[in-house]
Amino acid sequence: MHRRFGFTLMEITIVIGLISLILPVIFSIIFSITRQQAKVYILSQVKREGDNALNTIENLIRNNAVSIHSNIPESGNKVCYDASLEHPVQGVSNGSDFYFYDRSGEWFRFALSESEIASSSSVPNSTVDLTSNLNSRISIFEISCKQTSSFTPPIVSIHFRVEQRQSESQRAEDVASLDYATKIKLRSY
Repeated sequence: MHRRFGFTLMEITIVIGLISLILPVIFSIIFSITRQQAKVYILSQVKREGDNALNTIENLIRNNAVSIHSNIPESGNKVCYDASLEHPVQGVSNGSDFYFYDRSGEWFRFALSESEIASSSSVPNSTVDLTSNLNSRISIFEISCKQTSSFTPPIVSIHFRVEQRQSESQRAEDVASLDYATKIKLRSY
């Protein structure tokens, strides 16, 4: 009796059917994993941008700012002190009306400039973008200040949102964004 080695047509059909069911599941799992890895990578870039901007703003204000002004500093436009304990009086500013006077007699400020946080000062040619990644943008930038009593220094509140899109898609899952907020108490010099 001769025994033939090989597969029958039925066995081959069953194997092809199983492969055709399993293969799409495997590809969808791989596709979702790669999309999640891309989102994690973009989120890490957003975090790096936001951390850098927040650290720079915090350090400059905490270590250098003496007073807050509504325009280029002079004696008549000081805000968040005895006479006006909160600025802006209602709501928050986009940062453009806050000038910080420093210990060396110079001023600096932060403002939203074309979806980036920019720092400028009275020193010529000193405008610097604090967020530098071409793909990330600042969608919210708010500054306010408040003084709880005339014997304590003002507290500056800063809030901003950094976002970056994975693609040109408008879907929520394709946008990586982080909100940053902090309060900084000015030093009394």
